[in-house]
Amino acid sequence: MARKQIIGRSYAANKYRASFVSIAPMSDPRVIVAVMIDQPTGGTY
Repeated sequence: MARKQIIGRSYAANKYRASFVSIAPMSDPRVIVAVMIDQPTGGTY
């Protein structure tokens, strides 16, 4: 989870970007999955 930067030099107090990357199968990687969610909602981040 990363905070999103706003205009200026400070970070927004309540805006985030979540990301996840994985490969499969671990023994012989053939698939890469990357997921990024901009400003997730629905509870705590």
